[in-house]
Order: sequence, then structure tokens, then C-alpha cells
Amino acid sequence: MENIIEVWIDVPETTGRYQISNQGRLKQVAVRQRRGSQEMLVCTNTVKEAVADYKTGRIGWYVYFDGEKRFLDRDRLLELFQGVPVSIDREADALAVRRMNELYRSDIGGGGKAVRTKTPTGARKATDTAFHREPAASAVLAR
Repeated sequence: MENIIEVWIDVPETTGRYQISNQGRLKQVAVRQRRGSQEMLVCTNTVKEAVADYKTGRIGWYVYFDGEKRFLDRDRLLELFQGVPVSIDREADALAVRRMNELYRSDIGGGGKAVRTKTPTGARKATDTAFHREPAASAVLAR
């Protein structure tokens, strides 16, 4: 990666809670938290990892603000840097796509079944399930 100074600007429509850099990184500046009856903004300054959108395959971030989940497209946000050199880490992009391919199954339409489980599930025999019945007591006494 070239020696480019990292410049941060506010992401539009997030009321200053998120910032994007010219190196393609997103930083959560503040998060709204409720403590008792009070609601306050807490400074976080945490950099979020980029993900690949499972519907479109585009690189960006899923963020929550104003009570809803939104996808911020990285390429669309980098267009805000007019006249500023932009540099993108291609290894982070490859990691985001690899993570998406590991988690989501493209052969299923969607919903809860589209997420792959971490451990493979195997079929159980009837004796291992709760539906296996022992012989009735009358049948045992009749023998």
C-alpha cells in the first residue's frame, strides 16, 4: 500500500456517528445507549471490518442507526473523496468475500436456512432420540 495520509470524513445521514477514511475503512465514532431513563451518545472510535453483502456481493458495512439496519456501500462512500487520493486494502476485500462464502449458501433462497452452521449435524439413530420407547411394563411382565 502506498504512503497515503488517512483522512476521515463524516458519513452522510448518520448524524456524525460514523466516519469513512480514504483508505476504505469505517469508524464508529459514537453509539447511542440507554441507561435507565436517560439516552446518551457514548464515544467508541472503533474501526469496523468490511463485509460482503450476501445479496449483491458488494463490499461495505452493516450498521444500525435510527432504529434500523442499513448497508453502507464502500465504493459509494469513497466517491465523497473528490480530489483526495484513495487506497483500498485488497486483502481485506478478499477476506470479506471469503467470510461471506463460508457463512451464506447461495443454493438456498434465503431466510434462516441460508446461514451455514459451524459444526456439521449428523442424523441420529432412533435410540438416541426422545421418541424411542421402552417396551411397556405389561409386555415385559407377560414374558
